[in-house]
Amino acid sequence: MIPVDLIRRQDYSAIVDWAMALTEEQRLTTLQTLREKEYAAVFAGEYVHDAFDLLRVVCTRTLKELRLFPAGRPARLTLLHTLLHARHRALHDALFDYVIRSAPDYLDKVVQEALHGPQSSPDFRLLWRLRQQGRVTFDEASFAGALLNVEMFTRSVNDELDYLRAHPQVIEQVLLPFVHHEVPVLLRSKWQNADGETDGGIVTEFWDAVLAQLYVENRLPRRLIADLLASLSIGFKKGRLDWHIRILKMFAPDDKEWLEHQHLLLATFYASPGSVLNFVLPVIQKISVLESFDRESFMQHLPILTGRENVDKSLLIALNIADAFAERFPPYRTSLAQTVCGALIQQNEVVQRRTAQVMLHYQSAEQLTSLIEPYRDALTPAVAALLQTPHSPVIDQPVPALDVAPVAVPESWDALLFHTGNMLAGRDALDVELFYAGIIARQEEIPADYARQMQPYYKKLMKPWLASTLLSSLRDFFHPWLTGKPAPATESHEQYFPHLINQNRLVLERLRRHSSLSLLATPTHLPFYVSPQALVERLLAHEQQNYPVDTDDLITACNRILPGDIAEKVKQQASGLQGDYAPAIHYLLGITETVSPANNALLPLWAQITRTRHPDGYYPHYTLLAPEQATWPAVAGPFNCDYQVIVDKGEHWTWRRLVINNQARWRYGEKEHYPDPWYYCSVQRDNCCSKADLLYCLSLVPHYSDVFLRGLIPDTASGNEVQEQEDCLFPLTCLLENQLRVHHGGWIYIAVCLLFEKKVSRELAAEYIHLALQQGFLNRAYLSQCIACLLMHQYAPINRFIDYLDGQHHSPAVTSFQDEILSLCVNAAEQDRLPVNFKKLVARYKDRSR
Repeated sequence: MIPVDLIRRQDYSAIVDWAMALTEEQRLTTLQTLREKEYAAVFAGEYVHDAFDLLRVVCTRTLKELRLFPAGRPARLTLLHTLLHARHRALHDALFDYVIRSAPDYLDKVVQEALHGPQSSPDFRLLWRLRQQGRVTFDEASFAGALLNVEMFTRSVNDELDYLRAHPQVIEQVLLPFVHHEVPVLLRSKWQNADGETDGGIVTEFWDAVLAQLYVENRLPRRLIADLLASLSIGFKKGRLDWHIRILKMFAPDDKEWLEHQHLLLATFYASPGSVLNFVLPVIQKISVLESFDRESFMQHLPILTGRENVDKSLLIALNIADAFAERFPPYRTSLAQTVCGALIQQNEVVQRRTAQVMLHYQSAEQLTSLIEPYRDALTPAVAALLQTPHSPVIDQPVPALDVAPVAVPESWDALLFHTGNMLAGRDALDVELFYAGIIARQEEIPADYARQMQPYYKKLMKPWLASTLLSSLRDFFHPWLTGKPAPATESHEQYFPHLINQNRLVLERLRRHSSLSLLATPTHLPFYVSPQALVERLLAHEQQNYPVDTDDLITACNRILPGDIAEKVKQQASGLQGDYAPAIHYLLGITETVSPANNALLPLWAQITRTRHPDGYYPHYTLLAPEQATWPAVAGPFNCDYQVIVDKGEHWTWRRLVINNQARWRYGEKEHYPDPWYYCSVQRDNCCSKADLLYCLSLVPHYSDVFLRGLIPDTASGNEVQEQEDCLFPLTCLLENQLRVHHGGWIYIAVCLLFEKKVSRELAAEYIHLALQQGFLNRAYLSQCIACLLMHQYAPINRFIDYLDGQHHSPAVTSFQDEILSLCVNAAEQDRLPVNFKKLVARYKDRSR
């Protein structure tokens, strides 16, 4: 029997009394009943879970018994973990009563698991009561985490203040030490503000309100100032440090307090982010005029600051302080130039110029020659002239040629097993293709127990959710190959690449027919290219054995054709091809210049080949053969995109969104999906679940990836979502590392990456533009107009483009391209709609036009 009425009434204290009154025999019987009793069978339609769970917990006496009632994942979590987390005061009173009366020996272990586990932390007030009774071990960091964690709709500013006033020891022992520990204050939540209304935002905003009132009531000691200043040199996230700065400003330290902790201010020169330095340097400037300021320490620390990146504002203040010291105290004059010269490495011309002025204040340009020499290559022409040193011409280092070395298929069964492990771990496109090729080439060596040997690899693919389209496709090969049964039905959440589905079919078919013919699309050279000679030889082998040529396999092989000149020997071999695809192959290899698709079925092949060989080509006669297909991307003409920036305005937000061909990524209608074998016109971003998927797609269209790249362009330049970060990082890395060329609409992708929120994407885009300039494939007009449009319509902040101007590439070609963008921006400016910091662009334009 269980106390059904007590559970229905949710009389928590009575439930504890009932359980504590049981004899040991009754308790064990009840425990067994609770294990067997399903909640829904007794309380169908009733929401009394907490009371039912409480009964289960209070009937246990050991950890082993408690583990009989798990609470989900991870498996070690029990119902007690869940109840500790609940924000129900009556329930907590009952739990506390149970702990005092039964003294379970597992309580501290469970609490520590809850505090340090991946799930939400226990309710702090219950935790503190248990700690006061000596039932749990006190740990400053984890208790601070539990106190500062603000879950949705569980906290009130006024209630929190009442609690802290009543428990000053919590302020002293838990709240004040928070500055030393990682605590969950950068999450978003909702709570009740001091006016009794629902408020929301970053958790730091909740604690801003609480701390401000505690400060007014003089409940926060001023020794917290030193702790906050020390924390600015700890590797906390920027948002956390910005919060600490807000608290410091609330204390409003006077000059005496700043001077007392000036060593902590100087310590921020080493590792703190720019926002911290922007706070610290004005403070140092204010107190630097006081007699007790440690000028010697400041001058010793200053060289560290001169080498920091993206601290221009702070560095200018520091240079002014150093110059003022030299003005007031002559002993600093002789070493001033040596102290500040490191700032000449900064790319900002304003910083360079101010550094040069400080250096020249007490020494001549001739005396500074040795100091200037290490930085001479970094100087802008104007600063070089100021320092009277010849401006070093920029030597544009050539980008190394791409390594297109031959690749080999695994040479034995053991090598294939090893290769399979590497393939599943790395999911590299080349490894996948060589795996398929190895299965075909080594089929006569496959042992009788191959299914057992491959089972460990297959197990890795037998998961309910594979976060990769590539892995899903590989699983659908392993299953029929190892079991002899058809692949399982596709789950609703799974995506597939038509090419890999076809690849699976082709390999299994070769195994059934004991054919050792290579797949046409198997790469022969790094990174994923097929040599013309291999393609021709494979086609001839198919014809000699009367083996059907698969259209999808052929299209992929042609897409992956190795760039470079075609040997006459290969052209002669190709002349012997007999299939209906022969004219297309002849055109691809330059044997003929005639574009002559014989029928609609061959048009997908011709469309890919013509775009590969002549990216800028127009083929209006495709319209006569297949009017609908000729309107699809990159079929009859290049993939050029229209683009515009629109304002998406709501009650509480304003976004600048990028719309391409009248489609915005955040507001898609029907997506364009094309039938096989037109797959290569429609490789969609939503088919890709991982980095490996993105890179595999690029391996299918290396010569003309513009259509695919269009689907990766985020609608805003402030993408904090993982997908947007990956889209502007991994494909761009692949383009750069493999020197893949963008031709038309794909340049919009490069423009967005150049202005994206994440600096690594911006740097990669700058590298790619440099590569395009060196190799002569940059579409200057299209890209410069796109970047100017995005800047002038405030799609991205001007400062991100300034970073590009100040970047490491200063060759004449890069500078000329940058000047072209600056000119477009300045000349297209609308005076009533100038973007923020537009004056910086104008200043750069004027300076470069001198």
